[in-house]
Amino acid sequence: MIEPFIDNLITLGTPQNIDLPVINRNKVGNYCNISSESDIVQILGASYRQLYSIVDASYNFGRATRDALWAEQEGDFLAWSYYTSLASYYLNRYWAWIDTTRYDPMATNGYFSSASHSDLHSKPYWEAAAGFCGLR
Repeated sequence: MIEPFIDNLITLGTPQNIDLPVINRNKVGNYCNISSESDIVQILGASYRQLYSIVDASYNFGRATRDALWAEQEGDFLAWSYYTSLASYYLNRYWAWIDTTRYDPMATNGYFSSASHSDLHSKPYWEAAAGFCGLR
């Protein structure tokens, strides 16, 4: 029996859910993942663990920022420095978790900056993605 093989797999705005199995690269030739910085739908399709981590980092970023502003207002610059660093840490964690919903380490990844989820499935974006993924 012949094993099925996919020559070109292009995903457009597909959530990268870390709880699902990875693509079997032995059965896929050219795997290209396209996403957009403006696609909230892609983020919402991620795993509960990813969504929880995004919300948690966002919440802790807000708390640390509030505490840094309070410390600055009180003139406690040592505390301000600590909370500012903590806010930076949580902001970086937030973006790192956001990226887990968009980036697939097994694929060639392409990004648009301002396309909505439905834009990714329109002809101009498909043509740009196809060119990026080497289909032309």
